[in-house]
Amino acid sequence: MFSYHEINLYLDAIELPRPMFEIEMGAHDFKGDELLFLQKVKKHLFDDLDYESYKSKPVYCIGICRLNLTRIGLYILLEDELIFVHASAFKFSEESAKWLVSYYPYREIISLEFNDEDYNYEDFESGVLFIKLKNEKGAVRSKTIRNINPNHFECIREFHEKMQQERYI
Repeated sequence: MFSYHEINLYLDAIELPRPMFEIEMGAHDFKGDELLFLQKVKKHLFDDLDYESYKSKPVYCIGICRLNLTRIGLYILLEDELIFVHASAFKFSEESAKWLVSYYPYREIISLEFNDEDYNYEDFESGVLFIKLKNEKGAVRSKTIRNINPNHFECIREFHEKMQQERYI
């Protein structure tokens, strides 16, 4: 298993906002599972995302998270959506691992809630984000994202509030 803390320290130190193509998720000083995870995230982000339409979009927050307790991934906050690149926490290093890219446009997000009362903001993987959104059929579904960097809560909250205000204008 790799260190969330080390990767989140590295990602938190990237000066943002900046265009996606300028963000280097490279080797840094990582070895083993940390390096492998970042390499696979980068590969699947570029392979599975319409990269040409995203490369110039500014990234406001980036970090590591857990989805559904069994999946690990990278989250990217853009101006109008959250993107997650994720795989099984147990199989991400295997060649046959199934990597997914999930998009959560703010216009589909009904509510965001944070469990942000008792966090040590030096602990880069302690945050929990609860997302309620409408799918393409209009049904409401819930997502729980764990191990989010709590330093990103305010940034995510501000973007969501901005999108909600624009929705009702």
